[in-house]
Amino acid sequence: MENKKRIIMLFIAVSGFFMYLNGVSAVNVNIDNNTWTTNDINSYFTGITVHGLTLSNGDNIIFQAGNYLNLVLSVKNSVNIIAKDTVNFIGKGATIGITVSNANYVNISGITVSNYTYGIYVSYSNNTGVFNNN
Repeated sequence: MENKKRIIMLFIAVSGFFMYLNGVSAVNVNIDNNTWTTNDINSYFTGITVHGLTLSNGDNIIFQAGNYLNLVLSVKNSVNIIAKDTVNFIGKGATIGITVSNANYVNISGITVSNYTYGIYVSYSNNTGVFNNN
């Protein structure tokens, strides 16, 4: 009986350890147009590590106030895209500013999108919110 208790306790400890390793925690990523280039931002959203950061599900992407020129964001992770103060995405015509495709639980709020064919385009995505954007 004592041996059985030890095996159960060991199993619980090992399971807890692996659950801890697999835990996902969201981070706040602050993007500004002084240190992040258009290419940096577009690359970051495609999954490339930029400034030591890689986009993960649950992250809060916080755009600092300013004008962001010619961004073409392809969102494929469950993230929150948030404008802090006045944030303008200004395109150069025949493109889509933000595409959310095959990504669930995406929220986009507070961004003014102009001079794109479509500002924000959502397809094959569930539980996606687009709030207070122009």
